[in-house]
Amino acid sequence: MSWKALTHRKPRVIVVIPAFNEERRVGRVIRRIPKDTVDEILVVDDHSADYTARESVLAGASVISHDGPRGAGAAIKAGYLEGLRRGGNILVVLAGDMQHDPSEIPRLLEVVEEGSADYVVGDRLSGDPVAHGMPPLRYVGNVVLTFLTRLITRVDVKDSQCGYTAITSEALERIDMESLSESWGITNGLLAECRRSQIRVKSVPVSTCYGTRTSYIRFPTYVPCMLMVLLRAFFRIARKGTARRAHVDLGERLGRFFRSILSVERLALLALFALGFVSRLFPLLQFQRVGYDPLLHYQFAVALLEGKTNIAVANQLGGEIMLYYPPLFHLLCLPFFLAFPTVDPYLIMKFIVSALGSLLVFPIYYIVKDLSRSAAGAMIAAFLAMITPSDFHMISWGGYANIAGFLLIAILVYLVMKGRPITVGIVSTVLFLTHHLSMLFAVAILVPYFLLVWWQTRRLPRCLISFIAAIAVAYVAFYWYALIPLFELYTEYAPRYAEFTLRSSWPQQFGFLLLVLATAGVALSVYKTKLQFSQQYQLLLMWLLWPLLLGYAYVFGVQWHSIRWIYFLQQPACVWSGLAVAQFRQRRLLLAVILVLVVFQWVSTMLGYYSDVAYNAAQA
Repeated sequence: MSWKALTHRKPRVIVVIPAFNEERRVGRVIRRIPKDTVDEILVVDDHSADYTARESVLAGASVISHDGPRGAGAAIKAGYLEGLRRGGNILVVLAGDMQHDPSEIPRLLEVVEEGSADYVVGDRLSGDPVAHGMPPLRYVGNVVLTFLTRLITRVDVKDSQCGYTAITSEALERIDMESLSESWGITNGLLAECRRSQIRVKSVPVSTCYGTRTSYIRFPTYVPCMLMVLLRAFFRIARKGTARRAHVDLGERLGRFFRSILSVERLALLALFALGFVSRLFPLLQFQRVGYDPLLHYQFAVALLEGKTNIAVANQLGGEIMLYYPPLFHLLCLPFFLAFPTVDPYLIMKFIVSALGSLLVFPIYYIVKDLSRSAAGAMIAAFLAMITPSDFHMISWGGYANIAGFLLIAILVYLVMKGRPITVGIVSTVLFLTHHLSMLFAVAILVPYFLLVWWQTRRLPRCLISFIAAIAVAYVAFYWYALIPLFELYTEYAPRYAEFTLRSSWPQQFGFLLLVLATAGVALSVYKTKLQFSQQYQLLLMWLLWPLLLGYAYVFGVQWHSIRWIYFLQQPACVWSGLAVAQFRQRRLLLAVILVLVVFQWVSTMLGYYSDVAYNAAQA
């Protein structure tokens, strides 16, 4: 319910401006405040050495002066307390150095007055703050601190470091002001107090205004201060949560937990995962060794114990060459080898790769569900990801790290679509240090995509910086010495890889049902959008087309790594198939026919998988 409906009167709005040595700017800030929406302006002068107080009075504001510098947090707290004393119903805080646009105050007030939030925080990060002057280092810092604040407070705030805020007097009176920091980090502390006191918080987009102003933030002191604020917030929320949960019946708490976990949707996905896991693992268990590559993976894992990322293997001429491989997949296996020294390491790897291959149903499902809002289409896409022949065929000859790469690429695409720069950077780094071909494929689809987004919007994509940082980390950690040997090796061995990886035509590797549905998904999207694709669909198109291009294209003058690129077609084809099915979610007969065909495809896949496993066991 809105403020006016509750009180039958216009709220009294007081603007609080903390200021320190801002004589050149504070007057302009005050004069640009819309006087028709604000009742009083209160400047808190934190013992400035210039004429900040005088300029504030001349511009029409009231002034509170500190007798010594106490910090930005102390100035805001003093402004809050004085605003409450003067009868303010809504208190707005904005900086005195022009980094906030005063004309946007009505935008914050509107959210409070309509009753949808008690505390409104400005959001500079949803736009393109770097293009509007925010230093890149500060942008990254703001994103990281916002992520940590959201993680700790569980408050859905878009920019925790923005000091442009509005809060009601009722919410402010419920907050423990003594717990708030008197330095930097008061906004983070306020968000934690909002969490403790069940105060509704909402973010509102505001402009990014960075000019030639002097920043008083010093990272050697600012970072430890922020970490202490977040740590204190964590413990305050934990204590409050413990006290509140002590009054909740244990049975009720368990019931809520299981109801949230055991929804029909999640149960279906877990069933698909379990089915895929058993389908992949059981045929592998019939033989001790299947394929030659698992031996190499085991040797790489052992080499890591000696601090090496390469092993010596025989070449076609009877000599030896040094084979390099990114270390993370083998680091994943190594703890299991050490924890279970009496268990066959090949058995351990079979369990790991079966789990990784089956996990692919989750990102595929959520990509389709987020785009189409169709649970039926998303479930068909996940089912297809669970039964596609190419995935089983790759496991049969030992492409274990490839399977991990497929999973990470699907997760990465989902995160880029959601615009999550921090997690994009983390997953990209893990991907690059897990599988080299998957790294090249991710670069091949995402770099053109980021350039296309930049060309269309003239804004730097949010995830581009973290993606480039991931490339730099992977290069420093591994590729600076391994990239050239890898390239030379696969250039030499391309015909051999084509010979033993693909024993049937590539359409058979994916199944005609998957290819038909994926083609239908693209065709329907073209028909409906008239080629006016959204950014998400542009990314999915690149994800689908690049495997076809790379599978047959001559890269760097050679058919590098041969037809094996075609394996990357599986995941985007499943996504587009799900999007096709989503178009027909109201036609149950068609959905039933597709489901029957999917089951037949699964049976066909398993028959081929048994044959491939037996063949590669004989070659091992």
